[in-house]
Parts: sequence; structure tokens; C-alpha cells
Amino acid sequence: MARLNREALEFAKAHIIKYYDSDFFPKPFEFEALWANWDEVVRYLTSNDVSGYAIEQPRTFTSIKPNGTFRIVHQLDPINTLIYTSLAYLVSKGIESTRFPVKDYIACSYRLDIDIEKGTFFANGSGYDGFIKKCHELSTGLPHVLVTDITDFYNQIYIHRLQNAIELADSDLFDFSKDIERFLLDLNGAVSQGVPVGPAASIIMAEAVLIDVDNFIKESGFNHTRYVDDFRIFGESKQDLWRFLAKLTEYLYHNHRLTLAGGKTEIMQSDNFVNKYLENPEEREKKNIHDVLSAIKSFKDAYATLEIDVDEKEVRPYILSELFNEIIAVGKLDLGLARHILRRCRRYRIRSIVPELLGNFYYFLPVISDVILYLSNISNDAFVKRNLPSLIDLLNKDYVKYFPFVKEWFEYYLSNNKYLLAHKELKDFLIKNKNASIRNKAIAAYNLKLIHWVRSQKGTLYDLPIWDRRAVICSSLILSKKEMDNWLASVEKSSTNFTELMVIKWLRSIKK
Repeated sequence: MARLNREALEFAKAHIIKYYDSDFFPKPFEFEALWANWDEVVRYLTSNDVSGYAIEQPRTFTSIKPNGTFRIVHQLDPINTLIYTSLAYLVSKGIESTRFPVKDYIACSYRLDIDIEKGTFFANGSGYDGFIKKCHELSTGLPHVLVTDITDFYNQIYIHRLQNAIELADSDLFDFSKDIERFLLDLNGAVSQGVPVGPAASIIMAEAVLIDVDNFIKESGFNHTRYVDDFRIFGESKQDLWRFLAKLTEYLYHNHRLTLAGGKTEIMQSDNFVNKYLENPEEREKKNIHDVLSAIKSFKDAYATLEIDVDEKEVRPYILSELFNEIIAVGKLDLGLARHILRRCRRYRIRSIVPELLGNFYYFLPVISDVILYLSNISNDAFVKRNLPSLIDLLNKDYVKYFPFVKEWFEYYLSNNKYLLAHKELKDFLIKNKNASIRNKAIAAYNLKLIHWVRSQKGTLYDLPIWDRRAVICSSLILSKKEMDNWLASVEKSSTNFTELMVIKWLRSIKK
């Protein structure tokens, strides 16, 4: 078995700081405790073989998809996130060296280009633009295309095949491949299928598995391109592609225990494929902005005496609002475009989409994380007062009250915003609701300085799940130093969770 090294851990730290630990969850406060005690964390994680560390079970929720079905998403314990990210870093170069060259635009998704200081795994974003480019290129030369993807891909990855893929990529990675296999088996409770959905490290694991599939398609004589588990395989006739579909189905089953999604599999003419599939959210926005700017320029040319100076910053809110209304009108959420607009509006603090967003909240549940992060970024006092009736109305929606993943995110929104907590209806939804998350209640209690609530948790602390317990411990910061120190000393004596111990040490350093 192998050990992690400081370089891998430093990369993991940089990655989590700049990006995220899970694409579906808010970043846990516990990482601040780990960063504050970083040298001790590094000593702890480099002192034993990877197999010697306890694996905490991740938080799991069901996240809704645009078609009304669900998928399981994960958030790993922070110390496990560091281990998993470090392992991915250590095997990533070997995996990347075995994939088809970037210039071939076959394996387009998430090409690796490690930057240790920046914590960057991937070069040039997700690679979706290259996928679209190759689709256009192949569709002009070949008359038919097989469109397909793998059913519930991340949750169905066969862990033993993943270990084989990493070892085959580079035999020197055998020990790390076995550590990854064990780590994932422990994470899954000994179930041999599935990598966690959310961490960036899982992207690397998924790409490792698909190296073999890309080779099989290429060696079968077909031109193709792939983005994650979305395959576009081009051929001269429907019959050729139909026969190959049977072979591909059989190959995936026997070699990877994977299946293709029947509802998303079709063979069609390339011209129809271009019209139906080749959409790029960023290019679409740029085109609309360019069209508007061109129209303005023409207007200025015609009326040269008028002094009009309009740039992209002035046009952007209008364009994003128009695109936002457009994806609502379609009736089936475009995940890529929705995320793109919400992230742009969050970045530039654009509020023009708020009425439509709050009025169509259910429609955007598949991107609830981006919705809440956007709202959190623009929710100042004036915003909350202006939109209070709509926010209160959301409290009565069944999907906010009873759908765990949405409820978790909405509670996070409330607990971390003092302007929201200033209103009784919103505060009571969190603090007085017996079904509300203890973790989010603890964060709200800290922000509201509810000392009585914190004290009321002491007697039941050991009955709580570890995520909730750490949040309650953190809320002890609002107690007097003596009371906090006495309580933390008691908790520390019986704690076996390394992250919890680091949180306690961090809290003491804050309140010296």
C-alpha cells in the first residue's frame, strides 16, 4: 500500500480553496479548521498508508433531474475529501497519458493539465467546446450518427474495473490503484459499484474507465467524439451504426457492467443531429450580445449625430434576462444554459432575473445549488425587503418543506444571511422547525447569538450525526470563553474524529 505526500495534499488544499469539495453542496466550514492546522493535518495524512485511515460515510441526497427523475449526490467528510483529491492528483498524469491526444477531439471532456499552485486539474475548462467542434466536423463528412449515453454512469462505475484501468494506464500506479479501490469500497459500504457524484476527483476516475471504451469504438472502425459519458458515433449508414450499437451494448455489459440509456439512444441523420443537439450556452450568449451590439452600432452609424456609447456590460443584463425567459418558455430545463446564466448573474450581481426565478422556483430545482448561491450573493437588506412576500411564499411549498435536498439548500440560504434571519417568518422556519437540519440551525444560532439554543444542545450532542455535531461545537464560539473551553475539553476527551478535533483546536485559536 502507498502513502500520500505533501505535494499531493498541497494540491488538494489549493483545489478545494479555489473550487469546491462537491459540485452539489455548499463548502463546509470545517475546511477552515483544517487550513488553520494545516501542518498537523499533513503530518496526520502522511504518517500511515492510505488504507490505515477511517472512512466516514458521506452525506447523500437525491437531486432532481430536469426529466423528473433523481440521482444520488455525495459530500465526503472533509478529511476524506483531502484523501480522495490527493489520490486523484497522484494518478491523474498516468491516466491522462493513456487517453487519446487532445488534438484528436475524441476524449474531449476534462483534459488534465495540473497546476499545483492554482489547484487546477483541468485545462481549458470542461472541454465541451471541443466536443461541439468535433460533432460539427464529423457531421459534415458522415451522413448518420449514433447518439447515446450511459445510464447513471457515476453510480454504476464498477470499482474493480476502475482499479484495472488505473493500473493499465501506468503499472507504477498499482499501489495507488488498490488504495483507490479500497477507499471507494469503504465509502460505499463494501458495494463494488459507484464513485461519489460531486467531487472533481470522480471526474478523473470516470475518464480512466472510459479510456478502454474509446479504444473499442476506434478499433471498431468508427469515428466518434465523447463528452463524459455522452457518445456521438458517426457512420455511413443506419444499418452499420445499428449493428455496432449491439456490439457496444454487449461490450459495456461484459467488460464494465454498464448499460446504455435506451431513452437517450437514437440513430439519426447528421443534418437533423446538428439542428437538435449542437447547442453551446456560452457561445449562444456571446452571439446574442454580439447581435445586440451590432444592432446598436448600425443605429449609431445611421444617426452619427447621437452620442451613444454602449458596451457589453450594459447589454449583459438584458441578454441574460432574455435567455433566462427563453429557457423557461422551452418547458424543459437546459441544465447547461441555466447554470451558465445563474453563474454569470451571480458573478456580475445581476438582479433582473429575480422575479422570474422566484416565480418559477420549482422549474429550477435541478440547479438548486446554483440558484441558492446566486441568491446568497445578491441578498442584501433592500433585496430581502423587496422580495420578502415571495420568499415567505416559498416556505409553504411542499418541495421546500419536505424535499430534503431543496430543504437543505434553502435552510443554508437562511442560516447564512443576517438580512433573511432578521425577519420572523424566515427565522422561525429554521429555528422553530423541528424538521430543520441541526447543522443549519447551529449556523443560524451562531449568527443570531442564540446562547440558549447552543446550551440546549450539550446534553444531546453525542446523539447527533458527525456533521451536525461539528456545527453545534462550532456554535459554542458565542459562549463565554470559560464555558466554551470547559465544554470543548469534555468533548475532546471522547472524540475519535480527526476533523472534529481540528475544529476544536481551531475554535480555541479564535477565542484565545
